[in-house]
Amino acid sequence: MFLGHEIAGYRCVNRRPVKMGVMIPGSVSSVMAGFLLAASLAFSADFPMRTAAPWREAAPHPASSYRWTITPVKGAGAELLTLVGRFDGPGQLATEDNVPLVAVLRDTLSDANPDNDRLRYVYLLTLTRPNIGQQVLSAIPFFYWRIGRGNQSGVKGPPTPLLDMSDTRRRVWKRLGFNVLQWTALDPMMMPVRASSHAYRTNLIDHDRLHIEEALSFLRQVPTDSTGKALTRAELDSVIARLTLAKNLLGGLMSATDLERVARAREAKRAETIARNWELLRTSAERAGLIFEPLQLGDGASQYAVLWFRANGSFSAPGISLKTTWKLLHISNPWSDTRLNPTTRYVSNPGVTAAAGRQRILPEWKGYRQERYLDANGRLLTRGQSGPTKVTLVPLAVYSLTYPRMPLLLVDFRSSMHTKWREIFQRTRDDVITGVLGLSHFTNWYYYAGNALYQFVRSRRGTAVDQDNRLDCYSEFRVAVALDRSLDPDFRQELQSSMQRLAMNPLETSPGREADTARANYIALEKAATNPAKLPERLEKDRRKELAAFGESLRGKLAQDMLHYMTLGGFTARVPRDEDNEARLDRDRRTESLIRYLRELAYSGVDPAVSFDVVQIRSSMDELASLIGAASSKRMRNQAVAVIEKLQSEFQNKALRADCARVLLAMSAGAADVAGTNDRKPMASVLIPSTVPSKAALQVQ
Repeated sequence: MFLGHEIAGYRCVNRRPVKMGVMIPGSVSSVMAGFLLAASLAFSADFPMRTAAPWREAAPHPASSYRWTITPVKGAGAELLTLVGRFDGPGQLATEDNVPLVAVLRDTLSDANPDNDRLRYVYLLTLTRPNIGQQVLSAIPFFYWRIGRGNQSGVKGPPTPLLDMSDTRRRVWKRLGFNVLQWTALDPMMMPVRASSHAYRTNLIDHDRLHIEEALSFLRQVPTDSTGKALTRAELDSVIARLTLAKNLLGGLMSATDLERVARAREAKRAETIARNWELLRTSAERAGLIFEPLQLGDGASQYAVLWFRANGSFSAPGISLKTTWKLLHISNPWSDTRLNPTTRYVSNPGVTAAAGRQRILPEWKGYRQERYLDANGRLLTRGQSGPTKVTLVPLAVYSLTYPRMPLLLVDFRSSMHTKWREIFQRTRDDVITGVLGLSHFTNWYYYAGNALYQFVRSRRGTAVDQDNRLDCYSEFRVAVALDRSLDPDFRQELQSSMQRLAMNPLETSPGREADTARANYIALEKAATNPAKLPERLEKDRRKELAAFGESLRGKLAQDMLHYMTLGGFTARVPRDEDNEARLDRDRRTESLIRYLRELAYSGVDPAVSFDVVQIRSSMDELASLIGAASSKRMRNQAVAVIEKLQSEFQNKALRADCARVLLAMSAGAADVAGTNDRKPMASVLIPSTVPSKAALQVQ
């Protein structure tokens, strides 16, 4: 069984240890009034659409369809790693083999030491920025359609990073700022302004989330690199974890030390969800007389499933009510559909026998069908295999197995607009409440309390009420179909057409346009990497910003962020330019990596000498002692002392405890030397230029 991604250590690649209730004020009547209002407005909202993750291992592929290309950033000590693979839009079967999909900038400081490497910018090269017309349409309330193929004006300049991994808090403050602006300035205004601003913000957030999930879909297809030239498993998992957290409002505030724990928990939960939905959908299909088949798309695991209807088959379940089964599957009973089962019409005609009706195979079905074989036990064989029984199958529905609590309907082949209309009804309800009626979470809390209770009950009864997870499922399935080459071409085209009809966001771009956009973005990004005034200049500024923030507490970082946004970006904490900045950055990064590695050992719950390499532990402590003496951050020195003291208390070996005492003594001596130097001379004598009074010097850029 697939156990999810192992999220490895963060930025400490070669030192990865390997083991051998809320009170709501108000009256009861107010809560009941809110509940009744919510029930009256939320009468129709169980649209399936949108999440993702693998359950069981996919069959091994002889060769991966993806590879990494490396472009050095001129004169900056960094490299641009680009994931190249296949990506097919509608009507582009087997033609798009070398499409650049995702690019990641790795800051190496011009050396081969992975301890001081940092991943900075993540680019989604298939991302097309919406044009003015799309933005205007997205601000129209109750407009849930995508017009045309998207922006046709071409790429102008290098793409904007989808995520800056060195400053994940930026996304948090921007989104919080827009929310405060909406609540305080736009919501009190007249209804057209309020409704338009809510519609635009909703479409913008959905557009951003859709492309984050698209980038995750690409990265989950990447094989593990063993050459050291591409992203390592630890680096790849850290990118996936950061992108996953970026979908949450406060996800950017997650510290690097907690990243591994949270990512592992999410992957384990997703694997559990797929396993449960797999079994639930399979048993429901057997109960209803349908054929369940896992649907493996691309190089990933089977996280989708399709239900087939056997043409001219027969089914009966006397004494068993299938009402709850059809409600769970979110499709109508195919056995009573005369397009699929013509005998239901002929048995009532005395001139035509049921046997004669069965001889006419799907006379009224105009959609896709497939000829397959069953084995001697009646099990469906894979496409291309032969068996004793030949059958004609009609696809009924495709489901995502990653939506929490239930399989999520993505495609209904008998009703192309079934899923879209359900989503439109739910979006309309939300837009009426927030945009037209202007109900606020603060003044109308009783409505939202009642609505939350009502939605909770509906979710427990099998309704997909989580719009964010539906959007994730839709986005990942959209990418999975574009990446796949294993399906029957006609069936794949049918799936792509269905996903085209599900597009609701005016900001969205047609998948057929994204391959051309990806190539243009890649060319622009390569030009920016060789232009000293573009990518190298941005990287140099971000390095000086990293130096200014090194060793700062969370409170200090938040204060710097507040000053930055209060001045509309006019103030940014950076150290001045200096030729020694790169050496200081190398020292600070190695110090940070060593502290993180030793802290993981100290809090492993077992004696580190038993479970980990003692030689590596000793060398890491010695290296930390040599680096921390020159560290310009008192907070980092205190952290280093604390982690060595914790290790000393965990060791049972007297020699190792003595080593810890020796390292602590060396750290104290180094700290005293630094303090004495500061009394006689500015910090400039310790790898800091004499023109800089201290490491925390700030420069207004």
